[in-house]
Amino acid sequence: MIRTSPIEIGFAYDSHDEVVWFKEGDSGRINLNNEDIKKLFNLSFVHNHPNNSNFSDIDIETCSNIKCYSMEVINPNRIDYKVYFNYIYES
Repeated sequence: MIRTSPIEIGFAYDSHDEVVWFKEGDSGRINLNNEDIKKLFNLSFVHNHPNNSNFSDIDIETCSNIKCYSMEVINPNRIDYKVYFNYIYES
């Protein structure tokens, strides 16, 4: 389960709530390559933070640059965070 995983796990879903992307990272990050970046455009990106933190500056900057629709962080302590970027992009 993503909430209790010791490594970061991310997935993205589209406007029909279908999961269209999934990737595992390590204990502190998920490395995104150019193909991942293209796939995350205008999607809702969800990932966990095993260390119980909220959004990092890198999280916000990355999703803003990629132009994600939204981002959510899930923590083991059951405090979740979600941000909407308030725009929908034409592809």
